[in-house]
Amino acid sequence: MNANSIDIRRTPFSRYGAWLSVTYDSSEGCLTIHNVRRKWGEDKAYRVRFLKEGSSVSFEASASPALIMISSRGGCVRAYIKTDTSLVFDSDGLDLMIEQIDKSGYGIEYGERQIRLIGVAQRINTTIRILRGSALLEGPLTPAPGGSDRNRKTTLKVACHDGRALVHMDISNRDHRNLDDSIDPQRDIGLVDAEWGAFFSNAPPAPTGRSPYTQLAWYVLWSCFVRAEYPLRYDAILMSKSFMCSLWSWDHCFNALALSLIDARRAIEQFLLPFELQAESGVLPDAFAPNAEIVWGVTKPPVHGWCFGKLMERIELEKDLLRSVYRHLEKWTAWWLEYRDSDRDGVPEYPQGCDSGCDNSTLFDGAFFVESPDLPSYLFLQMKTLARIAKELGIDERSEYWDRRATALLRTLLDHSWRDGRFIAPVTLTHEFDPHPTSLLPLLPIVLGSHLDLDRFDTLVGILESDFLTEYGPATEATRSRFYEDDGYWRGPIWAPHTYLLVDGLKRGGRHDIAKEIARRFCAMIETRALGFYENFDAKTGSGYRALGYSWTASVYLLLAHEYLS
Repeated sequence: MNANSIDIRRTPFSRYGAWLSVTYDSSEGCLTIHNVRRKWGEDKAYRVRFLKEGSSVSFEASASPALIMISSRGGCVRAYIKTDTSLVFDSDGLDLMIEQIDKSGYGIEYGERQIRLIGVAQRINTTIRILRGSALLEGPLTPAPGGSDRNRKTTLKVACHDGRALVHMDISNRDHRNLDDSIDPQRDIGLVDAEWGAFFSNAPPAPTGRSPYTQLAWYVLWSCFVRAEYPLRYDAILMSKSFMCSLWSWDHCFNALALSLIDARRAIEQFLLPFELQAESGVLPDAFAPNAEIVWGVTKPPVHGWCFGKLMERIELEKDLLRSVYRHLEKWTAWWLEYRDSDRDGVPEYPQGCDSGCDNSTLFDGAFFVESPDLPSYLFLQMKTLARIAKELGIDERSEYWDRRATALLRTLLDHSWRDGRFIAPVTLTHEFDPHPTSLLPLLPIVLGSHLDLDRFDTLVGILESDFLTEYGPATEATRSRFYEDDGYWRGPIWAPHTYLLVDGLKRGGRHDIAKEIARRFCAMIETRALGFYENFDAKTGSGYRALGYSWTASVYLLLAHEYLS
């Protein structure tokens, strides 16, 4: 498996900047075209089937960064993404059937072999030019007032002429009356190849034996980019171009860290994305994407100071950028201390699971407003990064201030939340707690590394090894817990971000051996069990779950491979 052999059942086919992707649905025997301006399963826009003598045929689909090759009895088709909103089908011997999935859509034939389809629920206008072949637009019929039927005309059949067909399809949230007819498949495919090659040429050498999946991981990141468009200040990496077609205000940190290996400017831009939307109070949105609501009322954990501290180690940063980031992180830190410490005991809380990033974690089964110990641990590291930035800027008094605040916060956390040899997560106000939490979250203070005293650090590592660590990495719920679920989202499966946070903390705490072993297990799971970059993974079998081609998973794979397995 590598970027020149992409399995589009597991990795969406796309290209840098495109608002489209293509996957292969083997259960339906078709290609699916995704409109990545939509999310949560609303992204499926069209099904594409291939026909011979009027009947649908089975086919094999293989892909590289530049094209998909469809092979079947009696013919083949080359499919590629030409622009950010358009794709081309170049057929030799196979007819095509393009079916709009949106049942509220409707279409019309106009001009010479030109089609317009409108998808109401999808919010798209599609223009199709039949550059070679003949077209028939038909059905489905739907009942209309008065007892008659209306022909929605959202299914297009394209028949070859002299054995060939050439279709150019533009799927946009804008109207395009006429399309550029300068279609030259050989030239167009070569241009995409060159664009991918220019990006990948900056990648560091792959660790021995890991070239196939490092190439694929870089392809995932490259192909998940979309162009800057409000509310995205910069070109941005979506989490996936299938289903999870959006950004969340912590996912971007892991992509920024991976991009720092290949492109410093883009790495910083990924880091800054949610801060361009930061509210005056200091809070960051939960999720954001073009053509979608910017989600407030929920947010994500403050891993940003930890992330930027690592970026400072890798990239030479200008003073103006440091000043800007300092202001952002200062406001973000102050927001947690002011707005998320309801009982004013010095330990902030998560109101519910989504704010922790672990939406349905068992830690929140019994109560809302939980003082989970990972939160002050992240804020401690954020304060240390603020101190470091202030020192770089020559503001010594602020550097000393943040060092003092960090020390005081850690002392408060230990006094408040360490009980009988482990961290617990008290409920705000009542301070009731489960003495034996089974969620991974109370072990996340491992991210403190050497800032945590050795006895406590080693105790946490022991619990991690005995209760959570599987053949493939750290489960998000203790494997012997009665609440453990194989496919339970944050109640069992392995996730990339916590894997990397733990590995980084283990390394900084002096446990290079365990850090390297977890990195090895996670990467081996990708390569031998999941065979791709999924949103999360079965902790006991290594199988992939949920969204395909997930970018922060690809990023963590690259970080672990290059930092621990070279």
